[in-house]
Amino acid sequence: MFFKKYKKLRQIKPFYSKYKKQIIILLCVMLIASTMGMVIAYLLSEQMVGITNQNVRMMVQFTLLILAAVFVHHVCWFFWSKFAAVIANKVACDIKTKIISQTLNTKTTQIKSHTAGYYLERLSLMRKR
Repeated sequence: MFFKKYKKLRQIKPFYSKYKKQIIILLCVMLIASTMGMVIAYLLSEQMVGITNQNVRMMVQFTLLILAAVFVHHVCWFFWSKFAAVIANKVACDIKTKIISQTLNTKTTQIKSHTAGYYLERLSLMRKR
């Protein structure tokens, strides 16, 4: 459905379909990190209640919970950024491999019918997109 709406994305679907599991894991990690952001906001409000009521024990408990939630939040975002970069590099490598294999499979007569500038222009257009 998503690829039907955006026709240009259909061309990259085969490259990302190999990494469905990793992408789903990344989305789950991102969801956990986002949820931690909401949890942190709730814990901060509860900590403020403890401060206002001068309940030191409650304030210290929520401070420790906030520290744990912030730690989980940052760890999730760290792993997400690292693994997202790895997947992006793998997809880029797959795309480059396909371009090279298609270039090598091109018939010599077809290559000779065009100038080198024709192919350089095609490659530069691909790079701009």
